[in-house]
Amino acid sequence: MKNIVLPNLLVVGAQKAGTTSLFDILNKHPDFYLPIKEIKFFHRDEHYQKGINWYSKHFKNYAGEKYIGDFTPDYMAYSWTAERISKHLGEPKIIFILRQPVKRAYSQFNFYRMNGVENETNFEKVISKEFIDLNQNTFVNWYTPANYISRSIYSPQIERFLDYFKRDNIHIIIFEELFIHKKKEAIVELENFLDVDLESYIVKSEKSNITQLPKHEAIKSIYIKTKVILRPIKKIFLLFRITNLYKSINEQIEKNLSKKPQKLDQNIITTMNKKYFLNDIKEIEKIMGREIKVWK
Repeated sequence: MKNIVLPNLLVVGAQKAGTTSLFDILNKHPDFYLPIKEIKFFHRDEHYQKGINWYSKHFKNYAGEKYIGDFTPDYMAYSWTAERISKHLGEPKIIFILRQPVKRAYSQFNFYRMNGVENETNFEKVISKEFIDLNQNTFVNWYTPANYISRSIYSPQIERFLDYFKRDNIHIIIFEELFIHKKKEAIVELENFLDVDLESYIVKSEKSNITQLPKHEAIKSIYIKTKVILRPIKKIFLLFRITNLYKSINEQIEKNLSKKPQKLDQNIITTMNKKYFLNDIKEIEKIMGREIKVWK
């Protein structure tokens, strides 16, 4: 059987926690081969059923880099992906990026609004109706079920991976530490995990995949259709490494048609944190062996 090229590095989530920013950073580094973001092989049956050779074709231009990477945030969410990854990839390096859970859920909510798949405008109302599914055994499409709260309860998702992979091969990044408050310490931890020099790449990095909303409800459909049209075009720009042109086009669209989402009130964050996440944060701290002060 012909040797096939497969990843030895996976960034599996969480959604809306900085995976795109990390992808863009590492994609500039000579030690990383990252052909595209979000191949979506292990959690989507329609892709998984195409077989491992179909998956391998995404890495056909590998040229000897230290790491071959697959960045798919949805791998973290679903109950069946860890077993599938273990079956086909053995013991890859696995990275989780975790964001303050209420803020992550709110960012996902606004991201779905931006893409026209969430019609509710009241975050608290949506959350109050959510069925908390810690197993996450259901997949309909990329936005159904939304699982805003369930996706932010991190420990059950990480523990599923710990059932299949050695703890030494799993690295947990706290979003607020790597990108905001404790950058140097977080960079050193990531460098030690991957055994590569990253500081010059991360320090100069910018945020990617920033969520925006239509400036006015009257142009909502125009804005959403524009984003849908741009999505496949972005892949073409990435393929031919002309990202600056795509970035320029996208910036003009965002400038003229969009606005930043309203910030979530701190009282709402505190209330939701107590209601849904305090016990889970303690479990994450046990897994990491330290306190996560930036979430408190």
